[in-house]
Amino acid sequence: MLRVDDNVPLPFIVLDAQVGDAEAIAKIHVQCWHEAYSGIIPQSYLDSLNTTERKARWLKVISSGEIVLVATVDEQIVGFVGGLAMRGPYTQAIGEITSLYVLSKHHRTGIGKALFSACKTRLKENRLFPFALWVVEGNDPAIKFYETMGGKNVATKSFELAGKKLDEHLYLYD
Repeated sequence: MLRVDDNVPLPFIVLDAQVGDAEAIAKIHVQCWHEAYSGIIPQSYLDSLNTTERKARWLKVISSGEIVLVATVDEQIVGFVGGLAMRGPYTQAIGEITSLYVLSKHHRTGIGKALFSACKTRLKENRLFPFALWVVEGNDPAIKFYETMGGKNVATKSFELAGKKLDEHLYLYD
């Protein structure tokens, strides 16, 4: 359990994800995509997301030993973060945060910062530092959060999703 000091527990707990958490993570993943990307990513793509496919993906990720942490409030998962070795050719980063999602009703409670910090610690422990993460242009709350957490926008790449050209920015933490 994360604590402010030895006597005062925070109103949430950050834990290692377990295989049994995959369904809750999948539901949060899909819900957060709808919350974060509505109006940015084509609605047809968002509507195609389903928890069954995401659950299978998260079962595989959790079982693989990749970093996956969950935040719980009253024993209910309300957010998660994933990390691993950097994917792709970006050479300044060794590690990568692949996903960080918190249900919108739990924004601005410290949960996102706690998940980010816990994943950063795990990446360092696994010698996956410095690290980076990608964020889709237009997701202004996430961009502001990642900049507040000390990230520097060091690269931009374009990709196509459901027929729409999108840009995403790489934030480096060193």
